[in-house]
Amino acid sequence: MSAQVEVVLVRDGNVIHEHQVNGRPVLIGRSAGSDLRLPSGALHRALLWTEDGNLWIREMDSEAGVYVGGKRLAQPRAVPLTESVRLGRDIELRIRPPAPVEPSRYPYRLAVSLQGSTGPTAQIEDLSTGQRCVLRSNNRVSMLYLLARQLEQDTKRNLPVAERGWCSDEDIACGVWGRNWQRQIKSHLYVLVHRVRKEMKVAGFDPQCIEKKRRHSRAWIQEAVLLG
Repeated sequence: MSAQVEVVLVRDGNVIHEHQVNGRPVLIGRSAGSDLRLPSGALHRALLWTEDGNLWIREMDSEAGVYVGGKRLAQPRAVPLTESVRLGRDIELRIRPPAPVEPSRYPYRLAVSLQGSTGPTAQIEDLSTGQRCVLRSNNRVSMLYLLARQLEQDTKRNLPVAERGWCSDEDIACGVWGRNWQRQIKSHLYVLVHRVRKEMKVAGFDPQCIEKKRRHSRAWIQEAVLLG
């Protein structure tokens, strides 16, 4: 499948064309058959196409010319992102960067209370279905509280979405087992994560919303709420 690249043509600071190059060559010029027709200038200026994920350009006439980094284009080449590209001397060609895509998070809401009327409670809700799961085991709730707190803090700090929520195994073990955390971190923490995931799975939730990587864990969910 060909890559899709959005290009913008600018003259005197004003946008005169916006176009998505995808699947077939795009001709820029003055003729009636041009895909992007210019009001003045040489008959044909340039041909654009996508190849190997890049936008390529070729000069189509000897009058106007295509200039990359101030030098006349001698042969077809990929359009560089760091150098200026001009069609003739009056049209600037720009590649519009794609909008950032937010990594997909599980549509879950995690609300945790360490001092509820019935003791520590962690409630997970599927925002798309309304389904709920309640965990009451002290250690499991403590772990989810730490993950929820980390996600909340990173969200307030406006970290990039993909970087939010990671809590080190040391911090989790210390928060769950206190002074004895070093004895628990290797085997007990692994078992704790496994049991939380298992309880969620039994309740119909995807256990992989509790992610692990390189001695860190996180709740990869849409929303975290700390209730005290």
